[in-house]
Amino acid sequence: LAKYDKDASEFHFDSDKTIEFNSDHIFDDHWDEDDRFPEEIKKLGKPLAIAAIKSAFDVTTKKIKRNPRLAVPQYYDGNIMFLLPIKVPSLKGELITMALAVEKTANGNYRANTIFDLGSAYKKARLITKPESNWLIE
Repeated sequence: LAKYDKDASEFHFDSDKTIEFNSDHIFDDHWDEDDRFPEEIKKLGKPLAIAAIKSAFDVTTKKIKRNPRLAVPQYYDGNIMFLLPIKVPSLKGELITMALAVEKTANGNYRANTIFDLGSAYKKARLITKPESNWLIE
């Protein structure tokens, strides 16, 4: 059985904290990986994909402020992280849902370090509570 030696409050996303968007790590380190970004997003090209995902991130932060339960807790590498839904428009005008992984920083805020397509996020997720939101299994 999994055992988490964390304070129970660690499993709840604090929507009053800021989230730093680490675009260098998200895009420079992962853009060329075959499974990180869906093909529809890669077709946008890197500069347009960055702009679209940053815009979607801004929308998500507003949604999270209203409903922090959209953040799905995840246990990774000994820490609690959260998956946030990012809805990115494709060239076809469809919205592609992706999962933005955020972690708490030393100053108590959050940093978005990586992004996954939904299939990868669902496979890699180590859910520690029943999600209050169903966006991860759309």
